[in-house]
Amino acid sequence: MNMFTYTSVSYTPDGNEPFVATMESPAYPFYAVQFHPEKTLTMFRDGDPATRPVHTLGGEKMNRYFADFFVSQARLNTNNPGDFATVQSKIIANYDMLVTTSSYGNVYVFN
Repeated sequence: MNMFTYTSVSYTPDGNEPFVATMESPAYPFYAVQFHPEKTLTMFRDGDPATRPVHTLGGEKMNRYFADFFVSQARLNTNNPGDFATVQSKIIANYDMLVTTSSYGNVYVFN
């Protein structure tokens, strides 16, 4: 089996053409998502109900499932990023954040 073979798990409609939203490797613990599962619980906006996040109990449970699954997979990694001071020196909060109206969320600018 080719290590670059993936199985499509879900699709999202985009006009007339659906695109792969989640996929996984049948041979390795490799997973990919074409969205930000960590953002859905904190995203609220007006507009077309078909394009805004779902905040039903079922939708929020599914979001928690993604979060719990990805965290459980990350915990399988035994690498250590270093002591507290080393980790603190590398966190994204040390960089400048640009607030815009053209993008949802925070934009970090790296020089």
